[in-house]
Amino acid sequence: MMIFMIAATWADRIKSDPDYTTDGTHNGNRPPNNPSASQNIGYDDLARHKYWHFVDLPFTQDNTPLPPVPTPNVRTQIEAFREVLASDKPDALKSYDLSWFLHLIGDAHQPLHCTTRIGATQREGDDGGNGVKLNSPGSQILG
Repeated sequence: MMIFMIAATWADRIKSDPDYTTDGTHNGNRPPNNPSASQNIGYDDLARHKYWHFVDLPFTQDNTPLPPVPTPNVRTQIEAFREVLASDKPDALKSYDLSWFLHLIGDAHQPLHCTTRIGATQREGDDGGNGVKLNSPGSQILG
């Protein structure tokens, strides 16, 4: 059980590992516009893929047009990892994908990992709960 718990938290632990890099925009919360965003090459991949941890569905309170949902995200990656786990791919890739899969199943159930507010002053969204430190000055849980 302890090995599964360690594996399930690995995807968050790499966020502070200096060997890994933050890819994408918005401090890594939006995927880069290149194939590396959805690559599945195993442990040789040293990108943090922070945008894999959630899917922010946009909403607006002032009728600002909603942008498309960025991909890849938690939904696309859970499906991609399920496919590999059910395949005859190498065990090393399955190990990598299992660690991500375990983590993302938990992340998919986090309330702050599911939405972003769009508005006239934040046309790209507020990064939902993915970029907010709830105890930081000026942070809002409800607003």
